[in-house]
Amino acid sequence: MINLFKLINIVSTFLCLFLCISFLKSNIRSISKYTLSIFFISFSSFIWSLNMTIQLFFAHNPQIGNFFVRFNWVGAFIVSSYTFSSLILVLKNKVADIIGIIQYIIAGVFLILAFTKFGIKEIVSIFPLKRIPGEIASLFRFWIIISIVYSLYLSITHHFSLTDGVEKLKNKYYIFSITMYAIFGTIFVGILPLLGYENLIYLTPLGAAFWVLCLSYSVQKYRILNIEIFFYNVVRYSTFIILGIIFNYIFFQLFLWLKFSYIISSTFSIILISVLYFFSPLIGKIDEVIKLNILKERKSYQKLLDSTSKALVEILDLDNLLKYVVNQLNSLLGVSKIAIFLKDKDEKKDNSVYRLAMGYGLGNITTVYFRNQKIIKWLYNTKEPFLVDLEYSSLAKEEIREFVNDLQLFGAILIIPIVYKDDLLGIITLDQKKIDGNIFDIEDIEILKKMADQLAVAVKNSLIYKELDNAYIQITRALLLTLESKDEYLIGHTDKVTIYAIMLAKKIGLSEKDIYVIKHAATLHDLGKVGIHDYILSKPGSLTKEEWTEIKQHPIKGAKILKSLSFLDEVAEVVLYHHEHYDGSGYPAGLKGEEIPLLSRILTLADAVDSMLSERPYKERVMTIKEVIEELKLQKGKHFDPYLVDRFIELIEEHSEIFEPKKEYYEKHRDINRNN
Repeated sequence: MINLFKLINIVSTFLCLFLCISFLKSNIRSISKYTLSIFFISFSSFIWSLNMTIQLFFAHNPQIGNFFVRFNWVGAFIVSSYTFSSLILVLKNKVADIIGIIQYIIAGVFLILAFTKFGIKEIVSIFPLKRIPGEIASLFRFWIIISIVYSLYLSITHHFSLTDGVEKLKNKYYIFSITMYAIFGTIFVGILPLLGYENLIYLTPLGAAFWVLCLSYSVQKYRILNIEIFFYNVVRYSTFIILGIIFNYIFFQLFLWLKFSYIISSTFSIILISVLYFFSPLIGKIDEVIKLNILKERKSYQKLLDSTSKALVEILDLDNLLKYVVNQLNSLLGVSKIAIFLKDKDEKKDNSVYRLAMGYGLGNITTVYFRNQKIIKWLYNTKEPFLVDLEYSSLAKEEIREFVNDLQLFGAILIIPIVYKDDLLGIITLDQKKIDGNIFDIEDIEILKKMADQLAVAVKNSLIYKELDNAYIQITRALLLTLESKDEYLIGHTDKVTIYAIMLAKKIGLSEKDIYVIKHAATLHDLGKVGIHDYILSKPGSLTKEEWTEIKQHPIKGAKILKSLSFLDEVAEVVLYHHEHYDGSGYPAGLKGEEIPLLSRILTLADAVDSMLSERPYKERVMTIKEVIEELKLQKGKHFDPYLVDRFIELIEEHSEIFEPKKEYYEKHRDINRNN
C-alpha cells in the first residue's frame, strides 16, 4: 500500500512541477493577477506533494519523518491561494488583495504552530499516519473546510454569472477541475482525519494531479490562462529532461567502460549533455518535431487566416467573396451546414432582419431570412459569438420552441456576428459537425471571430465598390458615347477588346481584383482619343509625322483624364502603358519587357488582335484567324509578351468562334463578360 501512495504523490509532484515551469517560462511580468494566483496554487501544491513524497520515503526514520509530517500543514497555502484566485474573479479590487493577504498570514501562522504542541502534540506513526492533535488542530481543519467551501461558492457563482459565451466555455473545465480538487481536499484533509482516517490524507494528491491535468487540457484547448503555449512547454521540457537523463546514462556508462574514474565519467557526461543541449542542432530538430505535432492545429489556423486575409482584400464581388469564405470554413472545420446572412429590411422598420446571402449544405430550406430578434439583439449588444449549448438555458420557456425552430432551419449550433464598427452587418451560422468529430473549441471560435472581423471590412468594401462601380458605369458610358461619336470605326471595338482582355486574364489565373481593373482599363483604353482631331482618326492611308505624334499622345491624355477620379488610379496606369512594346519600341515611355505592367501587356495584345480582325480606314482588308496567329508568332518577343502570346493563341484555338468576325458570336460573349 505504501508503494501505491508513493507513486500517487510522485506523479502529483512532477505534474505540479511542470505546471510551475510552464508559468515561469512565460513572461511573468505580463501575466494577470488571476493567472498569478493560479501559479501560487500550483507552486504550493508542488511543495505540498513533494513534502508528502519525502514523508513516505522516510516513513521509518522518526527524526526526518517527524519534521515532514508537521511541515505537511504547508497545504494551508493551497487553500489561501485558492481563496485569493476566487476573490480576484468576483471582487477584482483591493479588497480581494487584502483578504488574500490575511489568508496567507493565517496559513503561515498555522504552519508555524504545526511545529508546536498547539498544532501537533506528537507523531505516533508516519505510515500508517497517527498523530496526536494539538488544541488548534480542529480549528485548522475547520478553517480549511470554511475557506474551500467559500472559495468554491465564489468560483461557481462567477461561472454562472458570465454572459460571454466564449469566456464561459473557457472557464467550465477549470471550474470542474478546481471543484474536484476542493472536494478531495475537504474530504481527505478536513473531514476524514476528524473521523480517525488520517492515513487517507496520502490520497489527497490525486486531486492535485486531476486539477493539473484538467488545467493543462483547458489551457491547451481553451486558453483559460494567458500562458501562450503551456502544453507545448510541458511536452518540450519533459522530453528534453527524459532525453537528457538517457544520454547522460549512456555517456556515463561509456566513460566507465573506457576505464575513467567515477568522478571524471560524471563530469564528462554532464559536459557532453550541456554541449548537446546548447550547441547541437539535434535539440532544435526535436523542438521542431514537437512544435509541428503539438501546435499543428494552431499553425494551420494561422495559415488559413493569412490566406483568407489576402483573398478578402483581393475579391471585390460580394457573391464570390462569400462563396470563398464558405468554402474555407467547410475546408477548415468540415462543417456540414453553413449560412451567411447579410442585413436586410423587414416590412416592419423597427426590426432588422438578415437575408441568406450564401449557404452550404442547407438543402430545401423554407425561408431565406434569419428573424430571431432575441439572438439578433444579443449579437448586436455583445458583439460576441452565440453558443447555442451555453445560451440555450437563459431562454424563457415560451421562447424555446421558437428558438429551436429558427435554428433548426439552418443547423445553427454556433452563430458568429459580422460587425463593422458598431453595425451588425451580418451573421454566420454553423453546425457542430467537424472533421475530427469534436464540438467547437476556443481555438475554432477565436479564428472564426477574426475571420468575421476581416469579412466585415471586406463586405463593406464590396458594397462601396458596388456603389462606385454603378456610378463609374454611368460615367464611362457617357465617355464612350462621346468617343464613338467621333470615330464610327471604334463602335464595338471597346467591347471586343474587353472580352479578349478578360479571357486572357482568366486564362493566366489573375485575381478577381486584377480582372476588375483590366475590364475597366479595356473599356477606357482609347478614352484619350477624345482629344485627337477627327480628321486624323478617320484619315485613310498613312499619317504624317505630326499626325502620328498627336496619335501617340492618346494614352497620356486618357490616363490624365482617369487620374482625376481617384478610384481609377490603377486603371489609369494600365491605360497609360497599353501601347508599350515588349522590345522597348513602343510609346509613350519606351518601357521594355517586365518593366511594362502585366495588365498593360494583356491590354496591348487584346487591342492589337481586335485591330487585326476589324475594318480600319488605313488598311485594305480584315485579317483571317490563321493570319492573326501567324502575326502573333512573328511579333512574339517583339511587340508582345511571349508568354501571353502563347496563352492567347491557345484561347483562339479553344474558342475560335469568339474571334470570328460574326456579329452573333460577338454579341453573345460581350453580354457574358459585361456581367462578370
